[in-house]
Amino acid sequence: MKVPTLGLALDLAPPAGETYADRLRALRPLLERAGPLGYDSIWAGESYVYRRGDPMGFHSPNALMALVALAPFTTVARLGTGALLVPAWENHRLAHDVALADQLTDGRLVLGLGLGPRRMWAARSADGRIGAEFERTVENLRSRWTEPLPVQPAGPPVWIGGAIPKAAERAARIGDAYTASTGYELGLIRKQAERYRAAGGTGAVSANRLTVIARSESRAHHLGQSYVDPLLAAYAAAGTWQPGAPRDDLALVGTPETVARAMLRYVEAGVTHLQLRISPRGLPLDAAAETLDLAATEVVPLIQELIDG
Repeated sequence: MKVPTLGLALDLAPPAGETYADRLRALRPLLERAGPLGYDSIWAGESYVYRRGDPMGFHSPNALMALVALAPFTTVARLGTGALLVPAWENHRLAHDVALADQLTDGRLVLGLGLGPRRMWAARSADGRIGAEFERTVENLRSRWTEPLPVQPAGPPVWIGGAIPKAAERAARIGDAYTASTGYELGLIRKQAERYRAAGGTGAVSANRLTVIARSESRAHHLGQSYVDPLLAAYAAAGTWQPGAPRDDLALVGTPETVARAMLRYVEAGVTHLQLRISPRGLPLDAAAETLDLAATEVVPLIQELIDG
């Protein structure tokens, strides 16, 4: 077993009365510290929820544009879409925008792709075979990366998500890695990792986790109750995870020692990369910075001790 590679998954939607530029300026200290602390990547999600106060409106409507905007502020090796919603994009435009984004980020782009909700496919798949249309999109992307050329010779790596067994097999067959979203509980991630490997997948197995780490259990518990639990409740209400799953199977909350033991469970489940979602809406940025620092400086060494010991 190996210590998982850590990245950051940032909630970029601004608070009421602010803009995305304001939000990026507020997050800039985290972006600047991520590389020196050893984080491998930064991820931006994509959503189209605009209702004021909706707890599910935590991303931007264009993950590629968000990554290009934040790229100058970080030295991490990879900038990933986590995930770009394929049915919202026309294939030709998507291919060009991805190639341009790879150029503007100096060849650091990772293209995480998700199916998105079925309702978004109404104009794209008349016969309802959205899986087949998704696969054609990936094929078209790679065939159209000719002008403008991406910086990466084969184009950005394609990481594919999804909760059904077919998604893990698809990631192994046409993708470069498998990725699990915030709403996938640990048992599902373990099964998908097994399916991905059984189908011949040799790339990363990634999971996105809401994460709060603090010096004391009481502070971590308070922050988790205030900012993590309401978001998990919103996921449950939206039907994106099964209510009743313990928080420990959906989020990483606690002291460095507690979180190290929790992360080891993901390593044992086959996860190679963990994207820590450290800035849910409303969480004070000093608490996000504490999580950022403790994960890199204390949790990682503790995981190595657990693996060695």
